[in-house]
Amino acid sequence: MFENIKETLQQFFGKNNELLDSTNIAIEEKLVSPFYGYFITSFVIINWKLFYFALFIDQNIIFQKTGLLKNEFLNNISPQTTLEHLLQFIFYPLIITIFFFWVSPYITRPFFKKNLRNQKELKFIQLELEKKEVKAEKELLSEEVLKKREERRAEKIDPEILWDKEYQTFKRSSYYEKFQDIITSLYTHGGHMSEGNHWESDYFEVDKNILAYADSHNLVELNKNIISLSDKGKFFVKKYIENQGEI
Repeated sequence: MFENIKETLQQFFGKNNELLDSTNIAIEEKLVSPFYGYFITSFVIINWKLFYFALFIDQNIIFQKTGLLKNEFLNNISPQTTLEHLLQFIFYPLIITIFFFWVSPYITRPFFKKNLRNQKELKFIQLELEKKEVKAEKELLSEEVLKKREERRAEKIDPEILWDKEYQTFKRSSYYEKFQDIITSLYTHGGHMSEGNHWESDYFEVDKNILAYADSHNLVELNKNIISLSDKGKFFVKKYIENQGEI
Protein backbone atom coordinates (compact mmCIF):
# COMPACT_ATOMS: atom_id res chain seq x y z
CA MET A 1 0.00 0.00 0.00
CA PHE A 2 2.76 2.40 0.97
CA GLU A 3 4.60 1.60 -2.26
CA ASN A 4 1.52 2.47 -4.33
CA ILE A 5 1.17 5.81 -2.56
CA LYS A 6 4.88 6.43 -3.03
CA GLU A 7 4.70 5.78 -6.78
CA THR A 8 1.70 8.08 -7.15
CA LEU A 9 3.51 10.91 -5.34
CA GLN A 10 6.62 10.37 -7.49
CA GLN A 11 4.57 10.68 -10.65
CA PHE A 12 3.06 13.95 -9.38
CA PHE A 13 6.18 15.58 -7.84
CA GLY A 14 8.94 13.81 -9.75
CA LYS A 15 11.37 11.11 -8.52
CA ASN A 16 14.14 13.48 -7.33
CA ASN A 17 12.01 15.90 -5.36
CA GLU A 18 13.65 16.73 -1.97
CA LEU A 19 10.34 17.38 -0.23
CA LEU A 20 9.01 14.01 -1.40
CA ASP A 21 12.21 12.22 -0.31
CA SER A 22 12.02 13.76 3.15
CA THR A 23 8.36 12.79 3.43
CA ASN A 24 9.12 9.22 2.36
CA ILE A 25 11.89 8.91 4.95
CA ALA A 26 9.64 10.26 7.70
CA ILE A 27 6.81 7.89 6.77
CA GLU A 28 9.13 4.88 6.60
CA GLU A 29 10.62 5.69 10.01
CA LYS A 30 7.15 5.90 11.50
CA LEU A 31 6.02 2.66 9.94
CA VAL A 32 9.05 0.69 11.12
CA SER A 33 8.90 2.15 14.66
CA PRO A 34 8.17 -0.56 17.28
CA PHE A 35 5.54 1.68 18.87
CA TYR A 36 3.40 1.80 15.73
CA GLY A 37 3.86 -1.91 15.21
CA TYR A 38 2.61 -2.68 18.72
CA PHE A 39 -0.23 -0.16 18.41
CA ILE A 40 -1.50 -1.48 15.06
CA THR A 41 -1.31 -5.07 16.32
CA SER A 42 -3.21 -4.16 19.50
CA PHE A 43 -5.78 -2.23 17.48
CA VAL A 44 -6.43 -5.22 15.21
CA ILE A 45 -6.70 -7.63 18.16
CA ILE A 46 -9.21 -5.46 20.07
CA ASN A 47 -11.30 -4.77 16.98
CA TRP A 48 -10.96 -8.21 15.46
CA LYS A 49 -14.70 -8.59 14.90
CA LEU A 50 -14.82 -5.52 12.67
CA PHE A 51 -11.92 -6.75 10.56
CA TYR A 52 -13.16 -10.32 10.49
CA PHE A 53 -16.70 -9.53 9.33
CA ALA A 54 -15.56 -6.73 7.02
CA LEU A 55 -12.92 -8.79 5.21
CA PHE A 56 -13.94 -12.44 5.42
CA ILE A 57 -17.72 -12.74 5.83
CA ASP A 58 -19.93 -12.40 2.78
CA GLN A 59 -22.83 -9.94 2.94
CA ASN A 60 -25.36 -12.68 2.02
CA ILE A 61 -24.36 -14.72 5.06
CA ILE A 62 -24.73 -11.71 7.34
CA PHE A 63 -28.13 -10.91 5.85
CA GLN A 64 -29.35 -14.51 6.28
CA LYS A 65 -28.25 -14.57 9.92
CA THR A 66 -29.22 -11.06 11.04
CA GLY A 67 -31.44 -9.58 8.33
CA LEU A 68 -29.02 -6.64 8.10
CA LEU A 69 -26.82 -5.39 5.32
CA LYS A 70 -23.10 -5.68 5.90
CA ASN A 71 -22.53 -1.98 6.61
CA GLU A 72 -25.51 -1.95 9.01
CA PHE A 73 -24.18 -4.99 10.84
CA LEU A 74 -20.71 -3.47 11.11
CA ASN A 75 -22.23 -0.26 12.40
CA ASN A 76 -24.12 -2.23 15.07
CA ILE A 77 -20.98 -3.98 16.36
CA SER A 78 -18.95 -0.76 16.28
CA PRO A 79 -18.71 1.60 19.29
CA GLN A 80 -21.81 3.75 19.55
CA THR A 81 -20.63 6.69 21.61
CA THR A 82 -17.64 9.00 21.41
CA LEU A 83 -16.28 7.58 24.66
CA GLU A 84 -16.57 4.01 23.36
CA HIS A 85 -14.77 5.09 20.16
CA LEU A 86 -11.94 6.59 22.18
CA LEU A 87 -11.69 3.57 24.45
CA GLN A 88 -11.86 0.91 21.74
CA PHE A 89 -9.86 2.63 19.00
CA ILE A 90 -7.27 4.58 20.98
CA PHE A 91 -7.14 4.01 24.74
CA TYR A 92 -7.21 0.19 24.91
CA PRO A 93 -4.70 -0.28 22.05
CA LEU A 94 -2.50 2.37 23.68
CA ILE A 95 -2.63 0.61 27.07
CA ILE A 96 -1.68 -2.72 25.48
CA THR A 97 1.09 -1.02 23.51
CA ILE A 98 2.50 0.59 26.64
CA PHE A 99 2.34 -2.75 28.43
CA PHE A 100 4.26 -4.64 25.76
CA PHE A 101 6.59 -1.74 24.99
CA TRP A 102 7.49 -0.77 28.58
CA VAL A 103 6.25 -3.30 31.13
CA SER A 104 6.76 -6.57 29.27
CA PRO A 105 10.57 -6.19 28.96
CA TYR A 106 10.89 -5.83 32.74
CA ILE A 107 8.89 -9.03 33.19
CA THR A 108 10.77 -11.02 30.57
CA ARG A 109 14.21 -9.67 31.49
CA PRO A 110 14.82 -12.15 34.40
CA PHE A 111 13.75 -15.05 32.16
CA PHE A 112 16.06 -13.80 29.42
CA LYS A 113 18.96 -13.55 31.88
CA LYS A 114 18.21 -17.01 33.22
CA ASN A 115 18.10 -18.37 29.67
CA LEU A 116 21.52 -16.84 28.96
CA ARG A 117 22.92 -18.38 32.16
CA ASN A 118 21.46 -21.76 31.19
CA GLN A 119 23.07 -21.53 27.76
CA LYS A 120 26.43 -20.64 29.32
CA GLU A 121 26.12 -23.56 31.75
CA LEU A 122 25.27 -25.93 28.91
CA LYS A 123 28.26 -24.67 26.92
CA PHE A 124 30.46 -25.14 29.99
CA ILE A 125 29.19 -28.70 30.45
CA GLN A 126 29.74 -29.39 26.75
CA LEU A 127 33.31 -28.02 26.95
CA GLU A 128 34.01 -30.16 30.03
CA LEU A 129 32.75 -33.27 28.25
CA GLU A 130 34.84 -32.44 25.20
CA LYS A 131 37.91 -31.92 27.40
CA LYS A 132 37.33 -35.32 29.06
CA GLU A 133 36.94 -36.97 25.65
CA VAL A 134 40.14 -35.33 24.37
CA LYS A 135 41.95 -36.37 27.57
CA ALA A 136 40.69 -39.96 27.20
CA GLU A 137 41.79 -40.03 23.57
CA LYS A 138 45.22 -38.70 24.50
CA GLU A 139 45.56 -41.30 27.26
CA LEU A 140 44.48 -44.05 24.87
CA LEU A 141 46.89 -42.77 22.25
CA SER A 142 49.67 -42.62 24.84
CA GLU A 143 48.91 -46.20 25.86
CA GLU A 144 49.03 -47.31 22.24
CA VAL A 145 52.30 -45.46 21.69
CA LEU A 146 53.78 -47.02 24.82
CA LYS A 147 52.52 -50.42 23.71
CA LYS A 148 54.12 -50.00 20.31
CA ARG A 149 57.37 -48.90 21.92
CA GLU A 150 57.32 -51.91 24.24
CA GLU A 151 56.65 -54.19 21.29
CA ARG A 152 59.55 -52.71 19.33
CA ARG A 153 61.79 -52.97 22.39
CA ALA A 154 60.72 -56.58 22.93
CA GLU A 155 61.28 -57.33 19.26
CA LYS A 156 64.83 -56.03 19.50
CA ILE A 157 65.53 -58.05 22.65
CA ASP A 158 63.62 -61.20 21.73
CA PRO A 159 61.62 -61.03 18.45
CA GLU A 160 60.13 -64.46 19.12
CA ILE A 161 57.78 -62.82 21.66
CA LEU A 162 56.03 -60.93 18.91
CA TRP A 163 56.36 -63.77 16.42
CA ASP A 164 54.54 -66.07 18.81
CA LYS A 165 51.63 -63.58 19.09
CA GLU A 166 51.49 -63.33 15.32
CA TYR A 167 51.64 -67.12 14.99
CA GLN A 168 48.65 -67.53 17.32
CA THR A 169 46.67 -65.17 15.07
CA PHE A 170 47.89 -67.04 11.99
CA LYS A 171 46.83 -70.34 13.58
CA ARG A 172 43.21 -69.12 13.70
CA SER A 173 43.22 -67.99 10.07
CA SER A 174 42.21 -69.90 6.93
CA TYR A 175 45.83 -69.83 5.70
CA TYR A 176 46.97 -72.17 8.45
CA GLU A 177 45.73 -75.33 6.71
CA LYS A 178 47.75 -74.47 3.59
CA PHE A 179 51.02 -73.84 5.46
CA GLN A 180 51.95 -77.47 4.82
CA ASP A 181 52.56 -76.49 1.16
CA ILE A 182 55.44 -74.24 2.27
CA ILE A 183 57.00 -77.08 4.30
CA THR A 184 56.54 -79.57 1.46
CA SER A 185 58.14 -77.15 -1.00
CA LEU A 186 61.16 -76.60 1.24
CA TYR A 187 61.84 -80.12 2.43
CA THR A 188 60.55 -82.25 -0.45
CA HIS A 189 61.00 -80.13 -3.60
CA GLY A 190 64.08 -78.15 -2.69
CA GLY A 191 62.17 -74.94 -2.13
CA HIS A 192 60.57 -74.88 -5.59
CA MET A 193 57.18 -73.20 -5.72
CA SER A 194 56.08 -75.61 -8.45
CA GLU A 195 57.60 -78.74 -9.92
CA GLY A 196 56.59 -81.17 -12.64
CA ASN A 197 53.93 -80.88 -15.31
CA HIS A 198 50.24 -80.22 -14.80
CA TRP A 199 49.18 -83.45 -16.45
CA GLU A 200 51.52 -85.59 -14.33
CA SER A 201 50.26 -87.21 -11.16
CA ASP A 202 53.22 -86.06 -9.08
CA TYR A 203 52.83 -82.41 -10.10
CA PHE A 204 53.33 -80.03 -7.17
CA GLU A 205 52.53 -76.32 -6.74
CA VAL A 206 52.39 -74.13 -3.62
CA ASP A 207 48.95 -72.63 -3.01
CA LYS A 208 48.99 -68.99 -4.19
CA ASN A 209 47.15 -67.68 -1.13
CA ILE A 210 49.54 -69.13 1.45
CA LEU A 211 52.46 -68.03 -0.70
CA ALA A 212 51.16 -64.47 -0.77
CA TYR A 213 50.56 -64.54 2.99
CA ALA A 214 54.02 -65.91 3.74
CA ASP A 215 55.70 -63.36 1.49
CA SER A 216 53.71 -60.37 2.82
CA HIS A 217 54.38 -61.38 6.45
CA ASN A 218 58.13 -61.87 5.90
CA LEU A 219 58.04 -65.62 6.51
CA VAL A 220 59.82 -66.43 3.24
CA GLU A 221 62.07 -64.87 0.66
CA LEU A 222 61.28 -65.46 -3.00
CA ASN A 223 63.99 -65.82 -5.62
CA LYS A 224 62.43 -66.61 -8.98
CA ASN A 225 60.85 -70.05 -8.41
CA ILE A 226 62.67 -70.79 -5.17
CA ILE A 227 61.44 -70.29 -1.59
CA SER A 228 63.76 -69.75 1.35
CA LEU A 229 62.77 -69.22 4.97
CA SER A 230 63.47 -66.12 6.99
CA ASP A 231 64.23 -66.39 10.71
CA LYS A 232 60.60 -65.59 11.38
CA GLY A 233 59.54 -68.25 8.86
CA LYS A 234 61.73 -70.84 10.60
CA PHE A 235 60.03 -69.96 13.88
CA PHE A 236 56.60 -70.49 12.25
CA VAL A 237 57.68 -73.84 10.84
CA LYS A 238 58.95 -74.89 14.26
CA LYS A 239 55.69 -73.94 15.94
CA TYR A 240 53.66 -75.58 13.16
CA ILE A 241 55.50 -78.86 13.53
CA GLU A 242 55.14 -78.76 17.33
CA ASN A 243 51.39 -78.16 16.95
CA GLN A 244 51.08 -81.02 14.49
CA GLY A 245 52.84 -83.29 16.99
CA GLU A 246 50.35 -82.24 19.68
CA ILE A 247 47.49 -83.28 17.42
